[in-house]
Amino acid sequence: RDQDPLLGYGIIPQNGTAPMRVGTRQLQSFFKGAIGKVAVFDYELNSNQIQIHFN
Repeated sequence: RDQDPLLGYGIIPQNGTAPMRVGTRQLQSFFKGAIGKVAVFDYELNSNQIQIHFN
């Protein structure tokens, strides 16, 4: 697993009209590999919900 913390990136969740992309930021690039077990939620998970999800 990637152990890179997200705290230093200033990622701010926002509502918008852009499509959700997995494995790319642009349509001209892509992630060459496999991505498994993807889950998408329309709400913020608390620590207990995250723990349950990964068990």
